[in-house]
Amino acid sequence: MNSSLFSPESAIVVFASFLFYFLGILLRHFALPPRDPLPLGKQLAIGLILSLLIVPPFLALLRTAFFGNETNAASAITTIGVIVEQGFLMNETLARKYAEWKNGPPGGGMGGLRSNHE
Repeated sequence: MNSSLFSPESAIVVFASFLFYFLGILLRHFALPPRDPLPLGKQLAIGLILSLLIVPPFLALLRTAFFGNETNAASAITTIGVIVEQGFLMNETLARKYAEWKNGPPGGGMGGLRSNHE
């Protein structure tokens, strides 16, 4: 196993991990959409930011599961499932909370935040 950060194995794991995260977003949007889904463009834009927080901790585990001394299919499949699930649930939740915060509560205000000018 090549231990370089820029090895082909590392590139495959990084690319596949982010692909699985965005697959979760697409599954949520098309297969099981909420009553009033947010636009896919907003979902993907928030997914860019959120994926940079969620995916990297799983990279070492996936690389070891796929290209370690003993490949471990159960570990790889479980980790892929967790990454897809994070794209599926976490992204929608954050996008919805951001939209609520941006729009504020009914009747105006700052969505629970207080202004110094009040």
